[in-house]
Amino acid sequence: MSNVLQRLIAQLDALVPYLSLAHKDVFQLVAGEYDNWCSGTATVPFPSNFDAFSAQVNHSAFVLGYSYFDAFLADLMRAIYLSRPKMLPNGKKLTFESIIDAGDYDAVVNKMIEHEVYEAMHGSIPEIQQYFSDKFSIAWPTDNAGELATASLIRNCIVHNNSLCDARLAKVNGWELNQQICLTTSEVHRYGLAIREVVRHLYEDASVRHLQRC
Repeated sequence: MSNVLQRLIAQLDALVPYLSLAHKDVFQLVAGEYDNWCSGTATVPFPSNFDAFSAQVNHSAFVLGYSYFDAFLADLMRAIYLSRPKMLPNGKKLTFESIIDAGDYDAVVNKMIEHEVYEAMHGSIPEIQQYFSDKFSIAWPTDNAGELATASLIRNCIVHNNSLCDARLAKVNGWELNQQICLTTSEVHRYGLAIREVVRHLYEDASVRHLQRC
């Protein structure tokens, strides 16, 4: 498997110049050319003010960056299990039909890995953090784990709750129920830096403990 850490860092780096679009000069330029540039394809009006435009840019970068982080966690799990398949849980079972469909030993192992990763990645960030600790003996840096748990809740609110703070996010200090989420560029950068610190730690620890063949 290719170095999942290098891939994630490159993906996050690519979002940095995108965030620079959340600038008043860019807003004014695009607003003036929107009808010409999007002639025949624009189905909704351009944002009426800079704050709305800036929030769209920042939120889209934030959600995409978090998705990259999510993919990194899943791929790191896959890399560990591919390197050490005997670490797969003993209690999990595959049906006879799925084993026959897989065809050979490697395909069966891959199917087991995908099933395990799928289940693990459906948990919250604290649950995934606990999974890494219990299954792989990899501890997350405590300084950033809480911030990324909050980032996960914000991402869910942006995607699923029309950018309004829900009951789970409202339990975090500084947030109120139904508060409109409007991330600034600096806040998105801060979450990006937190992701970088966490993933470097996770990958380095996984490399020492498990990734002999990756």
